Amino acid sequence: MSIGTARRAMTPLIATAACMLAAGCSSSTPAGSKQASSVIPAVQSAVDHAHSVHMTGSVVSGGDNISFDLSFAGSALAGTFSVSGASFGLVALDGKTYLKISATFLSRAGIPASVCSSWCGKYVQLPSADAKSITGSLSVSLLARDLFDKIPASAKASGVLFKPASYDGQSVLRLSQDGNTVDVAASGVAYPVAMVLRNGEYIRFSDWNSVAPVTAPPASQVVSLTQLDQLANSAD
Repeated sequence: MSIGTARRAMTPLIATAACMLAAGCSSSTPAGSKQASSVIPAVQSAVDHAHSVHMTGSVVSGGDNISFDLSFAGSALAGTFSVSGASFGLVALDGKTYLKISATFLSRAGIPASVCSSWCGKYVQLPSADAKSITGSLSVSLLARDLFDKIPASAKASGVLFKPASYDGQSVLRLSQDGNTVDVAASGVAYPVAMVLRNGEYIRFSDWNSVAPVTAPPASQVVSLTQLDQLANSAD
């Protein structure tokens, strides 16, 4: 075989090797993949402009371990959250925040458990200052951005790809980098479907912009702190 013939035979192999090493090469980049540097800003924009969503997850925020199962609708939210293992029911809307009375609530408030038979299942409206300390860290943008900020910069760099995948039967674009995974809706608004960090923190999203309006508990099921204190004192 002449040198010229050998060179011609090797040319396709050299081209294939170069293509596989090059970012964006069709043989190494699945169809439908997108650059993380363009997808992540779109996801952050979707989060910033979301008007309703259901979220479940477990994150570390402000030094606290917070797990939650919450529906957000506008500035209102409802569901359950747990701080360092203590779980509470919560409804917040129109500037008012209600905690559901439970055995855990009574224990944390130093109220006798005997009160539970009459009051557990009802709600107590919190003072504004106490409510802000709870709901201040529970928002779509704060929770999502808190997790986004923990994703290493290397996972957001040019050349890193979101690739087609499936999450719970839904078509998504998936970024897998350094043990962190971000799934994004593959079509329409690039909203987050799930984010899982290698340290175990995660958020899952559903009902994007389609959550039913949050409603306040019936007045008959709401007690004041004064009433609760009076009942607690009478039980002593």
